Amino acid sequence: MNAGRSPKERCAPRRTRPAARGLLCLLLALGGGLQAQEDSARFPPLSSAQMTALKEALRLGQEGRLEEAARVLESRTAELDHPAIHFELGNLRLRLRQPTAAIAAYRRALDRMPDHPESLRNLARALLEAGDPAQAVVPLTRALRRDELSLDWVKTLARLHLEDRRDVDTALAVYRRALVLWPDDAELRVGIIVAELRRRDLGAAVRTAEQALERFPFHPRITTLLADALVQQRDWGGAADLLEMLRLLGRAGSRELRALADLYHHEGLHAAAAEVYREVAARAGEPDPEVELRLADSLQHSGQNAAAAEVLEALLAHLPEDGRVWLRLGWLRQAEGKADGAKRALEEAARRLAESGEAHLGLAAIHLEEDRLDEAEAAYLRAAGDPATAARAWKGLGAVAVRRGNTELAIRNYRHALALDPEDREALRLLSRLERRR
Repeated sequence: MNAGRSPKERCAPRRTRPAARGLLCLLLALGGGLQAQEDSARFPPLSSAQMTALKEALRLGQEGRLEEAARVLESRTAELDHPAIHFELGNLRLRLRQPTAAIAAYRRALDRMPDHPESLRNLARALLEAGDPAQAVVPLTRALRRDELSLDWVKTLARLHLEDRRDVDTALAVYRRALVLWPDDAELRVGIIVAELRRRDLGAAVRTAEQALERFPFHPRITTLLADALVQQRDWGGAADLLEMLRLLGRAGSRELRALADLYHHEGLHAAAAEVYREVAARAGEPDPEVELRLADSLQHSGQNAAAAEVLEALLAHLPEDGRVWLRLGWLRQAEGKADGAKRALEEAARRLAESGEAHLGLAAIHLEEDRLDEAEAAYLRAAGDPATAARAWKGLGAVAVRRGNTELAIRNYRHALALDPEDREALRLLSRLERRR
């Protein structure tokens, strides 16, 4: 019956309306102030002095004089001790980007009205702004128990539980409870699938995703999560089929295309992977090193060395200090038999990747091929200092010793390599041959 009436008309004095509801009418007549005006009706009555102070603070706040407004409410602590005062003070401090002060004010409001929903929600907002998501869960959970959270806040609460990997079950429960109230929200189903994947409940994740896709056909995020679950079940073909369908329908974003390209790359379908990586790269505003490196790798494995080199050289024009790119270019030139180009690229990589032995391994191989044994030995020794390349480096030192005719040293080096990597069949074969010749 209030339709079409102004705030002042709706709050006009009526004999049947208690004076205790005057705060809500005052705030509506002033054009607002508290963030949830309907909630303000739940506050107990204010004294005349409290009403005057609140009215003045709201006026100053509307004029943008937020600090002055806050000082009005903080000026007489005992006299203005009221949950509505503390709540509005929290709002002002939050608008001033002072979350710590806002937290203190909202907590005072909740000490006096423990279940005031807007104080609970705003306390959570202030805690999030203060960088304390773990504490933000507490007021949101209290509000959820009273069914006082909007869909967005429920999602926030579930996400906070999900980010705490020890609390995935609680996140799942929140998402499922919310889905009963908002069955048409796709994001809730996404949250449930993510939680089930975090729990490693792959069967449940697949079922939930398949049911969700019946309601939201080819929803990109749900399709991608289903593909992720299928990958974890080692059904790479099924995962690729799903993502390829998204691509053909024009509904695949960069995330989905990247997942599809990675699947093709994993399956050894390098030409197909290169095609999709090109699509991902074309959508990016700036070169993404990871995508460009994968593209170059796929091109090289599909026999398109020249195209791979073009990708790497273009990337170096943007990222000349990226040692990984120099390393990949060195490997590519080495595979092409271009020793000079490979050596230059690997030297650039070695300067930029001080802790990595990969570039030194490549340089050692070039030196060994050209019979520069001292340089090869020095490069292999540098590579031996990196645990990731140590086994291969000792195998290379075995080859250097063989070239020098030092069989005993070669045997020791190959044994050292096998101690680091017992599965290296080449090292085992070379060692066995030398031991037979003794």
